[in-house]
Amino acid sequence: MFLSDSITIEVFIVAQTFGLISALLLGLAFNLNTLQLGLSAEKLNVWTIVKSAFPFALLMSLMVMYTRIDTVMLDLLLDNTKEGARGAKFHAGIYAQSFRLLDAGNIFALVLSGMLLPIFSRMIKNKEKPNSIVGLSAKLIVIPTIWV
Repeated sequence: MFLSDSITIEVFIVAQTFGLISALLLGLAFNLNTLQLGLSAEKLNVWTIVKSAFPFALLMSLMVMYTRIDTVMLDLLLDNTKEGARGAKFHAGIYAQSFRLLDAGNIFALVLSGMLLPIFSRMIKNKEKPNSIVGLSAKLIVIPTIWV
């Protein structure tokens, strides 16, 4: 890579911080713009929504940490084995590669569920039964899962 010599951990930290602050400011600007459109904070009940969503957000954060920390834990645990650091890096690398395959499969399910949410919302709003969509989505998930 042409930037590999100039990128240090300090540069990465600054870039990451800049990206997070930019996203925060963009989200804040969007929310302030929404409030200026005539939607008051009382009508939105933002605090009630935040309080009710907090346990789910905490659960998702902990689950993401749980699934992503495996490679680090494996590297630290295998470092003390008789194979030494060289064998530990090899095993951790194989685990990381297989985890990427698992992650790619999970992304398929995530994209499918993201597409199905508006369809289910519309069907619930129109008081339709979602049986056909549930059957189709189950086939779209189960058949590749069994194949893999």
